[in-house]
Amino acid sequence: HSVQGGTKYLASLFNKFEEALDSTQRQKLTMASYNCGYYHVLDAQKLATKRGLEKTNGIKMLKR
Repeated sequence: HSVQGGTKYLASLFNKFEEALDSTQRQKLTMASYNCGYYHVLDAQKLATKRGLEKTNGIKMLKR
């Protein structure tokens, strides 16, 4: 059951990133959300935008 639950959760996260530039970016956002939390990814995107960077740089900021 835990694999099914994890798969459903990944799918729900994947669907939240429809604005992603491409499928690779969408997968990265999904996995980052799975690992550190959806709202942490959103916060990183907001911080990147605030610093004048593209939202996609938010993932790079999470790695630091």
